[in-house]
Amino acid sequence: MRNASKVVLICDDNLDILNVVSVIVRGAGYEVKSANSHQELLKILETCRPDLLISDIRMPGRDGFWIAEYLQSQNIRIPIIFMTAYDSSLYRAYAPFVGSVGFVTKPLDVDALLKKVAAALESEQAAPVDQEALATVSIPDTNAKQ
Repeated sequence: MRNASKVVLICDDNLDILNVVSVIVRGAGYEVKSANSHQELLKILETCRPDLLISDIRMPGRDGFWIAEYLQSQNIRIPIIFMTAYDSSLYRAYAPFVGSVGFVTKPLDVDALLKKVAAALESEQAAPVDQEALATVSIPDTNAKQ
């Protein structure tokens, strides 16, 4: 497996999606860690520094944007690919402000997801966050009805 040394952490509150994405990414030869909440993700980060995070945006409790901002606040630089069933121009506009290197919508296009994963892991760096610009925008309310 050519990618086995790369670790991808996947976070989604929907266990079916979490399992499917894990199988897809593992099938491409990457090592996969999975979390179904921000609490579980933070626990994994205590012992593992993944090369990439794939996170759902809308989740109960703390959402994917909160996770990205938390990682930034802790100086944890991990490239992030966001995935969501709620394709919103607001989400797409906000994602780069918190360091996203990719954005995919559900239902997932497997080829597009794997291309984004490969590209993110090839660059091996989180997207730079413009802290000044970030201070001027507010986090989208991911729990608001769409």
